[in-house]
Amino acid sequence: MTHSPEETVHSYIQAYFDWNNRSDARTNLVIDDDVKYKLSMKVATDEYQQILDRLCVNRTVTYTTNFGDNPLHDPKSETIESVDVRGMTALVRTRDVYKFGPLVSYEYHLVQEEGQWRISKLLYVDEIGADDCL
Repeated sequence: MTHSPEETVHSYIQAYFDWNNRSDARTNLVIDDDVKYKLSMKVATDEYQQILDRLCVNRTVTYTTNFGDNPLHDPKSETIESVDVRGMTALVRTRDVYKFGPLVSYEYHLVQEEGQWRISKLLYVDEIGADDCL
């Protein structure tokens, strides 16, 4: 079953939000214990990779594990601004005016892979430029 690009983006936003909050709470409990903190970070990295495996193209690798009190993606405030589908590719632009103001957006680049819309790249876009943020 092929989900729409919007459904894939919504799934990523929700999964990221849940993962962020769970990881932040878990690491805050053990911040003073180096061994437990490192283990907590390993769990967070593994769980984030599971999100990538489920929603992103097969070759996606993350370079950092970013989470904290203020998640980068929030299903209550990040809204889809536009969707541009061209054959087997799609570009979904979102914005979170509440957190980042009107000059910041996200660009989700998607491709169809194995009959599913999957994220191939995620960019944080502001007035200075665009940075990969998967």
